[in-house]
Amino acid sequence: MKSKELSKSGQQILERLSSENPEAIVFNDLDNALIGVTLFQGKTKKNLVAVYSRMGILKALMFEQGVSPDDVIEYFEYNIAGFNAGKWNPIIVEDDHDEAWENFACLREIN
Repeated sequence: MKSKELSKSGQQILERLSSENPEAIVFNDLDNALIGVTLFQGKTKKNLVAVYSRMGILKALMFEQGVSPDDVIEYFEYNIAGFNAGKWNPIIVEDDHDEAWENFACLREIN
């Protein structure tokens, strides 16, 4: 159930990170959850880091990587949110407001 097609915006974000800060860390197989970049520790292009959507990551884990709805939160918290590789670590935006969580809860009930 993996989707290897990367959105155009995801491609652009990866290209920008690659050219402006090749040391920026990106999560493997979560490119479609990329929502942008931000400056970290200074205001030069070489300080860009990846920015991910938390809800986008959860969806990618379930629909692209096959993590079950019952396990996705634990998997996310341990393997992704708990990941720390230092200075160029990605930022995860908490964008899962109440409506999104209601939809997520419905998915858990369906599966």
